[in-house]
Amino acid sequence: MSLPPSFTTPPGRRYGCLALCLNQDGAVLMLNPAYKPGWILPGGLAEAGEWPHDACVRIVERETSLRVEPEHLAAVDFIPADPASGSAEGVNYVFDCGVFHNDTELEVPDDFRASGWVSLTELENFAAPYQARRIRQALAATARGRTAYLVKGTPTLPGPGLSKLIGV
Repeated sequence: MSLPPSFTTPPGRRYGCLALCLNQDGAVLMLNPAYKPGWILPGGLAEAGEWPHDACVRIVERETSLRVEPEHLAAVDFIPADPASGSAEGVNYVFDCGVFHNDTELEVPDDFRASGWVSLTELENFAAPYQARRIRQALAATARGRTAYLVKGTPTLPGPGLSKLIGV
């Protein structure tokens, strides 16, 4: 008996491993990447065979010099493929990585223009709309001790009409 192709050659997906870090005032740590507009959560893509929480720790340390410890899976956010940019579909794991002192110093590499703590009242001025939704949903889920299941930052469960919700 042989395995079906869906097991031996599954579709390619990106696995983003993101850190939700807050300071004592409740502001969110965000980075301004040089390679695209807007601000994002620290984190990035897992390598083949790498556990998402390990990728989060590795990438956040490279991007910020912070050694984070994922405490809770705050959200899982499905991102459809984007034919315009050529991005493959992906799944983003957002980990609650705790609260840091307001005076925590960050060292970011040259592929970022800046880093900073963004207050929730200013979030939409920094992040793309779907990313702001993702952050807010992750915070709300964490406060309830749950994990948010999202599509482009919007809470949902699979079912009829899902493609209308995400615009595909």
